Amino acid sequence: MKVLLEILDDASQLLAALDRIDDLRPETHQKLKVLLEGLCEESTRLLRDEQAEGAEAPVSGERFERRCREWLLQRSLEALAAQNYDRALEYLEQGVETFPEDPEFSNHLGLVHWEMGDYAKASQCYAQAMAAAFPVAADGEVDWRAPENHDYLRAMEGRALTLCRLNRHEEALPLFDALANMNVVDYDGCRYMAGEIRHMTGDIKGAIEDYRLGPVEPASLYNLALAQFTDGQTEASAGTFIRAFVSNIHVFHLLSGRQVDAESCVPGYLGSRDYAGDFVHACADLWEGCDEAVSFMETCFDHPLVEAYLAQCQEDGGDAMLEHEPAAQGQASWLDALMDQRSVAGLAESVVKRFNS
Repeated sequence: MKVLLEILDDASQLLAALDRIDDLRPETHQKLKVLLEGLCEESTRLLRDEQAEGAEAPVSGERFERRCREWLLQRSLEALAAQNYDRALEYLEQGVETFPEDPEFSNHLGLVHWEMGDYAKASQCYAQAMAAAFPVAADGEVDWRAPENHDYLRAMEGRALTLCRLNRHEEALPLFDALANMNVVDYDGCRYMAGEIRHMTGDIKGAIEDYRLGPVEPASLYNLALAQFTDGQTEASAGTFIRAFVSNIHVFHLLSGRQVDAESCVPGYLGSRDYAGDFVHACADLWEGCDEAVSFMETCFDHPLVEAYLAQCQEDGGDAMLEHEPAAQGQASWLDALMDQRSVAGLAESVVKRFNS
């Protein structure tokens, strides 16, 4: 076993260093890579066979497990980065088989199945990762921000997202709610996902609450405005639509079908045309048949005072906002910097008067 461990160790290090050697011919590089990968795989197989035969070497066994795990995980991550999903699948399945209690392999395997479009298998992998990573509470409480619980949170989010893709929204909702209530920054978006599910299933007031508590992004603002209008809160909806226009004007253009050449008021992906296209595609079912709401949104946009207000925001905003201190805090700070809430409330009141006249 000692010899095999040394071979595996050396081969793994050589393989890791291979890409840093610049003076190799491409064909030589490829031949060496195939040779070293084969050597690592064969060494791993022999070590596993030797372990299965009951060889007694506790220290070497621990080292074998560590090296084997590192090698399988590294190869799978390299394959994932290269989008070689078949190869990643091979390594990760070996990892799950060899280390069934290690949630990292199951989490990555779920990601591979997601990328390959097999959401049912992805959901199963994330469920397995949740079971393997289930946290042990200290004094009856779990610190969800602790690094040792990240695998469980990642698995829970993956499970919820795959359940959504499988249209199993009733199962996904409690997972999104749980993640949102843990107050972990990386999972703030789960509040929005919970709102979207409630919105789709007719719980409008619940959706409004989730959208309001979620991250300040164009998706939350446009869907919040839609939910408020559906709930009869026209003035609140008008104010939210105005904020949404400032957040990403291109979403309005796509939802209304208008060809308007206007620059975004805020910089970055959230204010971009790409974001707008992704949002409209993802929420097409939610907005389908909402002609009255779209008409109201157009009334908000076409109000002369709103047009003037947006023009001013475009002049004050854009990429120049990246030079200001609030930029570090993201779009919420940019919107606060661009918009005065009293002004928005006054504009909303004017829009509703015009809409009702």
